Amino acid sequence: MTGLRRRAVGACGAKALRGGSVQALAPARRAAVLLTAGALAGLATASCYRVAPGRLAIDRVDVVESGAIAPSEVESRIATGPSPRFLGIWDGVAFDYQYYDKFVLQRDLTRIERLYHSRGFYDARVTAARLIPTEEGHVRVEIAVDEGQPYRVSARTHQGLEKVPFALQASVLEALDAGPQVGEQFDEDKYEATKRAIATVLMNGGFAWAQVSGRVVVDLISRRVTVAYDIQPSVQFKVGRVRIEGLASDMPEDKIRRALQLREGSAFSADRLASAQQALLNLGVFADVSIQWQNRPKTPAGEEPKDIPRNAAGEPAIDIVVKTTPSPLRAVRLGGGTELDVIRTDVHAVAGWEDRNFLGGLRHLALTLKPGVVLYPTTVPKFQSPTRYLPEVRTSADFRQPGFLEPRLGGIIQGNAAVYPVLLQPQSPDVILGYQELRGAVGVERSFWRNRFYLLSLFHGQAYYPFTYYGIKDAALETVFIRYLELETEISFRDDPVEPTRGVFVANNLQLAGGVFGGSVDDLKVQPDVRFYVPISREVVFAVRGSVGFLYPRNYGDSLKTNGVGTTAQQTKDEQLLYFRAFFSGGPNSNRGYPYHTVGPHGPATFLMPNMTTSALQQVCNPNDATYDANKCLIPIGGLSLWESSAEVRIHLVGALGGVLFVDASDVSRRETTIRLDHPHLSTGFGVRYKTPVGPVRADLGYRIPGAQRIGAAPEQSEGNPGTFLGAPVAFSLAVGEAF
Repeated sequence: MTGLRRRAVGACGAKALRGGSVQALAPARRAAVLLTAGALAGLATASCYRVAPGRLAIDRVDVVESGAIAPSEVESRIATGPSPRFLGIWDGVAFDYQYYDKFVLQRDLTRIERLYHSRGFYDARVTAARLIPTEEGHVRVEIAVDEGQPYRVSARTHQGLEKVPFALQASVLEALDAGPQVGEQFDEDKYEATKRAIATVLMNGGFAWAQVSGRVVVDLISRRVTVAYDIQPSVQFKVGRVRIEGLASDMPEDKIRRALQLREGSAFSADRLASAQQALLNLGVFADVSIQWQNRPKTPAGEEPKDIPRNAAGEPAIDIVVKTTPSPLRAVRLGGGTELDVIRTDVHAVAGWEDRNFLGGLRHLALTLKPGVVLYPTTVPKFQSPTRYLPEVRTSADFRQPGFLEPRLGGIIQGNAAVYPVLLQPQSPDVILGYQELRGAVGVERSFWRNRFYLLSLFHGQAYYPFTYYGIKDAALETVFIRYLELETEISFRDDPVEPTRGVFVANNLQLAGGVFGGSVDDLKVQPDVRFYVPISREVVFAVRGSVGFLYPRNYGDSLKTNGVGTTAQQTKDEQLLYFRAFFSGGPNSNRGYPYHTVGPHGPATFLMPNMTTSALQQVCNPNDATYDANKCLIPIGGLSLWESSAEVRIHLVGALGGVLFVDASDVSRRETTIRLDHPHLSTGFGVRYKTPVGPVRADLGYRIPGAQRIGAAPEQSEGNPGTFLGAPVAFSLAVGEAF
């Protein structure tokens, strides 16, 4: 048993920590390496499992001598698989083992041959399946495949197109042209997809009973394939009666029918039914919705069905059944929590009430109250004892009216009221500024194409009233009124909006403030965003995001140009408007190697230095002066141009636990339309994810790579010091939901 224990430690601990000495590194870098290695070692050691007696753990599965189909695709189709690796990297470091089973492997060999046959390799055979020992109790499975020569399409025919209305024939031919062509390698998946595409065209054209069959003839001698399609459109229907089942007693059926937009006598369309199904789910009151219609009766091949359902006018009409599963219409939320980071520490409670049928009509009302206390100046990693307790409260109300003006257009009214301190990094003890905030918005939202396209338009009105928890409020601080029109668009082809594993997401946010709307600010703000998700294997997803932002202020922003030179009153007013409208970067949903809002321009915090003259301010904020105080002069003030980019590998570990390896880069510039790629502020790190019903809870540790913050030069002094964590240039963050 002693020998087995040594091997277990070697497989888990040693492999995870294998590398050179860290003693020669600089103290900060050594601290980062030790912190990362310690975290990895702790997880690795905790994840070690011993191989069960008498069984063989699979370290790897290799498919060799295959070129036409990627080995990773073959491995994804079989049940025999490797044991999960720690963070998807280290062999032998597993949360659990995948064991060899000869009966499962035998079935997998048949699956592999069938996969090759479906891709046109009908001569393919598995020639060998070997177990290769790697260490005691561990094996590597090697599967050798003789692919043979591919079979190609020699002829393609179709019949029944003459029965299809002329208006649909072009779409049917387009679907045929997307299928296997003469001279191409035959692919069964492509052939089956072509049949489904033709049937979809017909059902969207009203042929609810359309059938598309086919025949594939394989000549094993000449290695040729003949493909034939038989198109049977049958009867073109209209919508008959629409019956809705499963509604709760207090649900208004008329509102639901209005959202469905399925009227008796309208043309039947499978795509319209799918859109109706999504429209009901978007109401937020159903856990599940299914839409069904009468199946085609069985008839002899080549014969049209009899007993065709008809409406009162004698037209072919098919009844629709909408089956719903209601979700709870009302909910009460009670809870609490704490926030602990480099900016602030607070303890808060949360209370909420939600009614999805407020005053009937499926109106949605959600109310939230979040009272709390900020412990000042307690932060990470200083952990100072609090000297002041700053009360804060945030409230919100969200009202949504379905079917506003148009059956699938949602009306929105939002309101927020809050009182909170403004704690910037670094913090000044002279003045603790706070704001009383009132915000409201009205607008509409609409989803199209089964939620693939989303449109939101809101008009915002906001008011911010400054005050101080401690110290004298700067006389130049005024109430800020912001009024702007916002237009947000999203195009999504993701498989899941909460935890996507494949697809593309493109969005843009456009804001127009001031002008005819009035208020304290006058500007134009735009920020497009694009994201890609690519599955690497069953357990690994690669995700990448890029975003840019541009702000064009017309009545503020001079403090970014003068860098603190100007009258104190002008500087204070300008910085205050920038605080609410400028771009910032850094934090758990941005550049994770930096604390919140610490990437980009920093400058004098004039509103934290009441009654100071311009000359005194310039002297205090002169780095060469003995009175220079970075805590007052290097506060994040934001910028007018932004770019952010992130790439990460998401790895499923075991159960609800996952891991992430990421690289983030970003920059914020003082000038308009200025993208500084030579200021990447590059950081890298890792994180842990735990799935919950509301999305993954995540913890990330980001490390700022030395020499990669500004290419070819040291970071600008005016950008401030983002600080350290346990003596290393890292940032730690906790959040809910994926970073992007």
